[in-house]
Amino acid sequence: MKKRMMLIINPMAGRSGYKTGFGEVMNILDSGGYLTTVYFTHGRGDATLMAAQHAAEYDTVACIGGDGTLHAASKVAEA
Repeated sequence: MKKRMMLIINPMAGRSGYKTGFGEVMNILDSGGYLTTVYFTHGRGDATLMAAQHAAEYDTVACIGGDGTLHAASKVAEA
């Protein structure tokens, strides 16, 4: 049975650098036993809101973005 992963992406971070190798990353996660659902942020506070609303549905929460994206999503883990 695959583990469920929530992947929060800030598409504006790093000049949209997440696109480089994104397909390969998704394939690696799949091969590693993860069923990954991707959430894209659109503005300030989105990562926190998304994590608060959906993190409990997943085994793992991961982020691609800058420090702000990670910090925002981690607020939920602290609560």
